[in-house]
Amino acid sequence: MNPTLIEESSSKRIPHNLEALVKSLDGSPDVSPTNTNDLIAVLLYVLMMETGYSPINVGGTSISSSDHGFSIHKLNRFCNMPAIWKNIRQNNYEMTFTLGRFTQHPCRLLIISIDDEIIVNLLISNLNEERNGYSLGIQPSKYVVNPTSNCIPTKFRNLRDLSLRFKNSLSHPARSVILTKEGILNASLLGVPDEVKIKIFKYLKVSDLLKLSLVCSHLYTVTEEQGLWRYFLLRDFRCEDVEDLVNQPGINDIIIWKEEYKKRYTSVHIRRHKWHFRSDI
Repeated sequence: MNPTLIEESSSKRIPHNLEALVKSLDGSPDVSPTNTNDLIAVLLYVLMMETGYSPINVGGTSISSSDHGFSIHKLNRFCNMPAIWKNIRQNNYEMTFTLGRFTQHPCRLLIISIDDEIIVNLLISNLNEERNGYSLGIQPSKYVVNPTSNCIPTKFRNLRDLSLRFKNSLSHPARSVILTKEGILNASLLGVPDEVKIKIFKYLKVSDLLKLSLVCSHLYTVTEEQGLWRYFLLRDFRCEDVEDLVNQPGINDIIIWKEEYKKRYTSVHIRRHKWHFRSDI
């Protein structure tokens, strides 16, 4: 099964949207897929979306006006880089994002190449605060080791380290500042980034998850996340045909994992004559 997040990547598997973005570079007239810095820029682009940001200036793709959380659907919608994201002459990069409905605070991601290092700046507009930006230094060779490989996952390594460093130093602090500025409390489950909520929810029983989904509309939305129900399907129905189903190419585009979980739950418990399936799943 392909991982959902960059930090879950291995030398054999990477998230679907990251793979699609790297492949899209092949068809770009102004970007070489063998360029290490290009691949770093693609990684950071995906990490911003994993933290709940949506890119702007991506042709033909609509952006939700209210969603500032993690969503596999959002990740998979953006399988192309923004229209203007690279300064070819200077080998620098610039991309702009918004966090949900808070479009008054666009965030500029600036990636500047200096010798063998990359300096990453995330600048937040219209904050009127003492600090409106965050910076991080990255050594590209630590994360992109084989840019010419025909096998995309082997181009990368140490992606968990890159993900944690970037999110802890840039995207999460910026997100927290914006939400606090707009009166969204962060010292609660609702303030925890959605990808962290999903990791927590994976430890729950499905019955407890359903109760949690009744708390508010935001938690309901998070508990409906496709990747979460795909995980529960694999966890609760350990059999070969489930693994084969989950690993089918393109299956995420045609199946609703919660409905698949419901069907299998119903089938198993009718056969056992123990429980009736709960109608609220």
